[in-house]
Amino acid sequence: MQRVATLSKDTLKHARGTARNVVEAYRLVAHRGVALERQAVSAGIGYVGTRLKTDGQVLASVGRMNRDVTGFATTVVDGAAEQANAIVDGVARVAEQIVVKGLNAVPPRIARPLQTVALPVMNPVRDITLRIEGATVRVVKLVGQKPRAGAAKRAKRTGHKRRAR
Repeated sequence: MQRVATLSKDTLKHARGTARNVVEAYRLVAHRGVALERQAVSAGIGYVGTRLKTDGQVLASVGRMNRDVTGFATTVVDGAAEQANAIVDGVARVAEQIVVKGLNAVPPRIARPLQTVALPVMNPVRDITLRIEGATVRVVKLVGQKPRAGAAKRAKRTGHKRRAR
């Protein structure tokens, strides 16, 4: 029964990696959103400061508040990602314990027929989880890349939105 248990353990490892990659992709996207908000407010402060007669102290205060709020948002995003990863790790540990111990506890007279039936199913399932994990690694790399310089300007100028890959 060790073969099915090994495949199950390997499959769970890849599923865990996939879940952690999804959490990381969401974390990176949230950080990018917070950074965009910070930039938008800063640009708004600059616009208001140049167009309207506004007290410089008020604008500086709004700028400080924006930095504080976005700093807090970044901390919350990181904390939520850490908690999500802890949950993923806990679920994976429990699943591994249940599956591997359960499969190793099967009596030999039942284990042989189960092995014959389960192996043809387990190999493709493990391969699929491996491919999904690889895809999520690519998503994290794509999300983590800095936007190309001038891409937004080119899209605005041509009237086309940037194509999703």
